[in-house]
Amino acid sequence: PVAVYMDMDTLQTLDEKNYRAGLAEVAKHGLIQDITIVSRIEENLDLILRREPQVLEELLALSCQVKSRVVAEDDQERGLRQILNYGHTMGHAVEMLSHFDMIHGECVAVGMVYAAKLALRLGLCDRAWADRQRNVLEMLGLPVRIPEVMAPQEVIHLMKMDKKARDGQIRFVLSLEPGRVQYGVPVADEEIISCMKER
Repeated sequence: PVAVYMDMDTLQTLDEKNYRAGLAEVAKHGLIQDITIVSRIEENLDLILRREPQVLEELLALSCQVKSRVVAEDDQERGLRQILNYGHTMGHAVEMLSHFDMIHGECVAVGMVYAAKLALRLGLCDRAWADRQRNVLEMLGLPVRIPEVMAPQEVIHLMKMDKKARDGQIRFVLSLEPGRVQYGVPVADEEIISCMKER
């Protein structure tokens, strides 16, 4: 176990938008490695949204342990640490196209939902897991769709500038099932555009 000190009072100072955006990153750690985090969110949603300190402290400790484990296993950034970028490939593009009106955690939530859709489309995860990912983010009051004003081709263009893209090929981190993630997955532009056009 990792020793973690957290000033829980700081969370009370956040406005609702920033608080919920922070929870997107917590949920991400559950979706990539520790399903307990997802279950805790589902079971304690009201307490989490009311910012109940004890529940939050347990949730955030689990989240910190995931990040700590991943970084410790890949301290040279040779591969595994890429899973911490779940939702970020599309999320960064959405963030830029929104001119930062949508904040980071909101955009990562959108990116995770579309990554789940892609994994389902590619036959890498089942519908129950894709739906559960979307549902937990929606429960937290996070956006789960790319705004209609954003043209798919613009999103694609920005994703090709992502550090994980190689030779013009967009690569995703995909969650295949609880605790099982694949990174560096190349996905054709057409598949991504089809996913973005689904409502």
